[in-house]
Amino acid sequence: MKFHIFVGLLCVLPLGYASAAALERSGQSVHALFEKGNYAEVALLHVDTNISGQVQHQQNIAELGVQDFSTGNLVNNQHFIQAALKLQPHPQVSVALLFDQPFFTDVDYQFDTNQPLSEIADVEFDSNNMTTLVGYQPNANWNLFTGVSYQSFSGNLRIGTHVENFYFDYDVHFPKDHAWGWLAGISYQLPEYAFNTAITYRSKIKHHTNASESFLGFPLEIAPQHTTTIQTPESINLDFQTGLPSQNFLYASLRWVVGTFGFSASMVTQMDHCC
Repeated sequence: MKFHIFVGLLCVLPLGYASAAALERSGQSVHALFEKGNYAEVALLHVDTNISGQVQHQQNIAELGVQDFSTGNLVNNQHFIQAALKLQPHPQVSVALLFDQPFFTDVDYQFDTNQPLSEIADVEFDSNNMTTLVGYQPNANWNLFTGVSYQSFSGNLRIGTHVENFYFDYDVHFPKDHAWGWLAGISYQLPEYAFNTAITYRSKIKHHTNASESFLGFPLEIAPQHTTTIQTPESINLDFQTGLPSQNFLYASLRWVVGTFGFSASMVTQMDHCC
């Protein structure tokens, strides 16, 4: 089995992509399926965030004796993992197992002035995705592939306000739910130039969960038998790879998610270690 170490030198991700698809943190790439022979990779990522701003209506808030209008850091630090295992049991058949955490958000807004004024917005959603792929290569250039995804999704939401004698505190918990989706695609490659381009469609996945709500700490049972539906979006990926001199590679990806386009590119140096 051959393991590859990749060192990224450049990555471009426009702000419009990140804000329009705010829950996304994984490009859901299937590139591991196109690697030669047997292949494995693991990526561990940590994001140290610091996002802050100023609250609105500062003149009205100042009348309550508040002098600090900073929101503080709005987003907690994040860490996540991606992994892939690809096997080539036959020259024309390949299989892959992919793990990623495609949709995630963790917003923690706590505006507490030690005065009769406070605001809370705590939003956390998380997902895990396990994808199984099977590819068929009729010749050295084409690869037809399809597979299924098994996805979990869970979340919590809290919104609270305290202004003098007015209280509002709402909580909702979305228990973890598991659901299936599917994907399919086609790729074309020129092995002698390390060139590969692929288009992949992923279906939307619907989750059905019995959300539990509370208001001011008391359970809400307006519709106790109601099932909440959460849908993660369908997507289309267009991935491109080509070889460059001196063991360098150029990767590019165009991704559509529910009407939103995003583009990323990277140049990578490859160091092979065989065992």
